[in-house]
Amino acid sequence: MLPRYCLFIIVLLIFDEIKCQKSFSKESIIEFSGFLWHKKEQYSKVGPGPNYFGLHKNNVIIDKKGRLHLKVKRHKGAWSCAEISTDSILKEGKYEVSFYCSRAKMPSNLVLGLFLYDKKNAPSYNEVDFELSKWNKAESMNAQYVVYNDTSLCVKRFDLSFLKQETKLTFLINSDSITVSSSWLDDRRLIYKSTFVRPTTFEPRQLRFRMNLWLIDSVTNRLNPFDVIITSFDYTEL
Repeated sequence: MLPRYCLFIIVLLIFDEIKCQKSFSKESIIEFSGFLWHKKEQYSKVGPGPNYFGLHKNNVIIDKKGRLHLKVKRHKGAWSCAEISTDSILKEGKYEVSFYCSRAKMPSNLVLGLFLYDKKNAPSYNEVDFELSKWNKAESMNAQYVVYNDTSLCVKRFDLSFLKQETKLTFLINSDSITVSSSWLDDRRLIYKSTFVRPTTFEPRQLRFRMNLWLIDSVTNRLNPFDVIITSFDYTEL
């Protein structure tokens, strides 16, 4: 049998762990654009990447103007990435996100993801993506829309030329189709639009909207400062 003082210490440790979990949970929730969001905080490497997420307090911040910043930051010798997801479970409808980048050129090993994801509907996860990246390759196009089903995925690549210019991204999830489009916010000029047949496997269960900024090569030594600034998010159920 353990001595009483050992039992007392164990109880204190359990209590402290519970307090830490509660504090951690509270700090991991932010409010942006009228929605509650959960910050991803992982102290061991996980996907995508794999990477660490949320190690640095400035991976995800809200500035004084109410804009959301996603950043990849170095923390104690390791790169830490950013990801958030809506607290609310969402459905079919119209999703709108407006964003721009802090620099005109994005490092080729960085990926911005703005996407729908449903962890309860494997293996496709109801995933519909906008991804901004050159995937560490020498090519002109830097953006793509992706729609997943259980056995394959459909990819439409295009070029988003002016990263510092605010872009409006729209996902329209209908009963028989999925349309994704990008346009310049200032004059509403269309950049690229694509309509996909809605996969038969697309059945919302715990559908949430996610945003992340992550490294393809998480062990990179150098990375120029680069922020993605999300100015607004909106969802309208159809």
